[in-house]
Amino acid sequence: MDETSIISGQVNRIGGQGKSPGNTYYPYSQPQKSKPQFTKVRAGEIVQGRIVKITGYQTALVRLPIGNFHAEIHGKLQAGDELFFYVMETQPNLIMRVYSVSIYADNNRRGIDEILRILDLPPTQEFAKATEIASKFNHTIIRDEIYSILRTYTGINGNLLSDFDFETAIETLWLMKESNIEFDEDIFANGLSFLGGVKSLNADLKFICSFRIINSIGKLYKDFSEYDISTGKLKVMFQKLSNIEATIDAIKSDFQKSSVIDPNIQDEFAKRIKRIRTLFVSMSYWNTIALHKEIPMNILLPMVLENEIKIIYLTFKFKPETAKQIRHLEKSSKLNESTNIYALFENLLSNNDNIINKKQEFELDLEIEPKIKEIINVLHQLPIIILKLVLLNQDETLLLKSDFFQSMRMKNISVVL
Repeated sequence: MDETSIISGQVNRIGGQGKSPGNTYYPYSQPQKSKPQFTKVRAGEIVQGRIVKITGYQTALVRLPIGNFHAEIHGKLQAGDELFFYVMETQPNLIMRVYSVSIYADNNRRGIDEILRILDLPPTQEFAKATEIASKFNHTIIRDEIYSILRTYTGINGNLLSDFDFETAIETLWLMKESNIEFDEDIFANGLSFLGGVKSLNADLKFICSFRIINSIGKLYKDFSEYDISTGKLKVMFQKLSNIEATIDAIKSDFQKSSVIDPNIQDEFAKRIKRIRTLFVSMSYWNTIALHKEIPMNILLPMVLENEIKIIYLTFKFKPETAKQIRHLEKSSKLNESTNIYALFENLLSNNDNIINKKQEFELDLEIEPKIKEIINVLHQLPIIILKLVLLNQDETLLLKSDFFQSMRMKNISVVL
């Protein structure tokens, strides 16, 4: 149904030169002269349809909740396809257009190529990647949203994109859209730096920490080992991390002064340490917006696994009672304009010894490191709702996830393994 489809019993071209040309159809079993009253659907509604069978060149029998109809379809649809339509008009004819498709069919996940086919989207790498990323945020892919995201991307200043790949940029745009944040270059640039920095953080830390001969780096590794989140030393951990930007600056300064490091790697070291610092600055920027808009926040937590520093990437929301306490802290000017998430947790824990929940042991079906299980149990002591938990390693191992962007569309949040 190209852009617009009109339901009827026989296929007769109408329009053709208007803004939304389409085709006229009447219900399957009725003659064309009758004028059915479509009382079960209203303009503006989304209805599900199924292609029952292909009846000719770009024509098919389509099953809707209000009955079966002959319709002109785009040539890529096949018998058995299920998709959603947007109802544009109901009188005198039922006029609809292709709207969206679920990423699942018969309990199986649809391939990206199949989604592009059903929605009649161009089979290009850009559309495929944008659709793939959209499927990480939503279970339903909306055709117009794919076009909208790509249009926004093409209008972005190229200087903002020079250090990041297409995938990270599209992920940032989806994150803003699903968080109900209108496009703004500053917000986009910080979101891009955060997501891009997260992707390279594991490799950057491994590179930086290979120079433990430098005192400040050796101290960072020692501190991370001592307040590794699995130890449960939450107050100490948040206190240390609240000064992470100053710690990074000290490392940069010590490296520049060092006489034992090969000068040939100075530029590489400087690039990586700058990226790490920008990551934490951007995280504070994003969390400031998230705190005020009451959308999911992000925090990076250290641990040592197999003698290497690893990072746990946590997406969460504060529990309602804690959110009220944070608003009180804001009013009393105990919080800075820029949300240092570590300082925020430190403040919460310092002002309320009872805020930490009683430690619980959770039954985890995942075959993961015992230390990771311990971390999950520690995190459940905090006054937060865990939405997503990722171990930043080469494969970004997903430990816990809930459909938190779906929850923002009035669905319940639940933690699932």
